[in-house]
Amino acid sequence: MKRWLEIILNLTFWAASSWFVITGFSVESRDIRIVNGVETIQTSRNKNIQWQLASAILISAALFYFTLWNIRTLKFGRSKPRVALQTVLAFLFALAIYGLLSRTEILDAGLSLPFGLIAGIFVLYFTISVSYGVIHVWSHTEKQKQKLILDKKMAELNLLRSRLHPHFLFNVLNNLLAMVDQKNNQVLADSIDRLSGLLRYVVYETAEDKVPVFKEINFIRNFSELQMLRFAKKEVDLDIDITGDHNQQLIEPGIFIPFVENAFKYGVEPEKHSHIRVKFDLTQPDRVQFSITNPVFELLKTKSGSGSGINSVIERLKIAYPGQHKLNVHQNEVFMIQLEISTHESNNR
Repeated sequence: MKRWLEIILNLTFWAASSWFVITGFSVESRDIRIVNGVETIQTSRNKNIQWQLASAILISAALFYFTLWNIRTLKFGRSKPRVALQTVLAFLFALAIYGLLSRTEILDAGLSLPFGLIAGIFVLYFTISVSYGVIHVWSHTEKQKQKLILDKKMAELNLLRSRLHPHFLFNVLNNLLAMVDQKNNQVLADSIDRLSGLLRYVVYETAEDKVPVFKEINFIRNFSELQMLRFAKKEVDLDIDITGDHNQQLIEPGIFIPFVENAFKYGVEPEKHSHIRVKFDLTQPDRVQFSITNPVFELLKTKSGSGSGINSVIERLKIAYPGQHKLNVHQNEVFMIQLEISTHESNNR
């Protein structure tokens, strides 16, 4: 319904403005006649001028919608200087097209309109299109900001509901760790310690807007090690490779863990060998490259809920990193996620 309303308003705008311009500026003469004491005004319009005005409006319409489309691409993170340059060049190109047409037999009919009038028509529609586009992008940006704020508030609310007095939980875990015979049951002691670290990270660290990427990597290590307890030795090979030392880059907390959860949920099967490989490339100071691969088992392809966590993180990436991330998902015999996030170098030191 909204789309149809926009189309109707656009058609009304062009019909009304074209009628006003063509009828208003194509007047050639006005004759006043008095017949039987009744005064009538007879207006004569030049058809050649009307054709010139109509041509200017048609070119302006093309310029209008190109400018509108070009400005709207700012929503996807395009460079503002580049969009501005293309917009100005399009305006000059439209004027040049009209100038060339006016020198051909198509428009050159011996009576030409003043350049100031034609330029004024182009400037009028160009200004409206720029204003329309800027308002549209601003409105979209504000909606995205509000959605991000709402999503964060909901996440905070869900986190508060799941805390269950975190100090109590940490104290219980510490007491359990103290009760464990760490010499004879080192695995259990390490697992409790990792679980405590996971809870502490979720409760405290994720409350920040951004966290250093090394904390996310540590969280993934602890999470993965706890997941590995579910499987027998040599049933699952887990590799976590880190290259580069730019590990202070700030990123959205919890942005990678859904992909790791997905790998353990759908990429492993009891009594079958699985290989999960997680890789972080931190060789650049303003870019984090992440990839994860896991096998694809036929039995797990139809498992209920498959991929829902990935869909959620894709939406989150669009809001948190518009035009600043690249995500590729490949699925053949191996399921692969490749994610590249652009960060701000000035915030990473």
